[in-house]
Amino acid sequence: MPATKEIRAQLKRFGANVRRERYVQGLTQQQFAELVDLNVRTVQKIEAGEINILITTLLRIQRALRCRCGKLVEGEETERRTSHSAGRCGLRRRLSSRG
Repeated sequence: MPATKEIRAQLKRFGANVRRERYVQGLTQQQFAELVDLNVRTVQKIEAGEINILITTLLRIQRALRCRCGKLVEGEETERRTSHSAGRCGLRRRLSSRG
């Protein structure tokens, strides 16, 4: 079944959000691929919005990037509206663990 324009747009947005958060974490595609147990080409396809992933893959990505799934799926606007976070994925957690 071919993807609709709306679904393709959502996949592109998700991929861009994953790429942005990976970059914020300072991870290369290779490092990120190893963390989420995917090959680099699959990571490239996800970031380009070319493939629809399983929820289990979404959860592995979310854990590796230490952020909410909503931020990856919807973007920063959703995160700002639904959370009083410190701005970037996982930042609050890292700041609070400094003691």
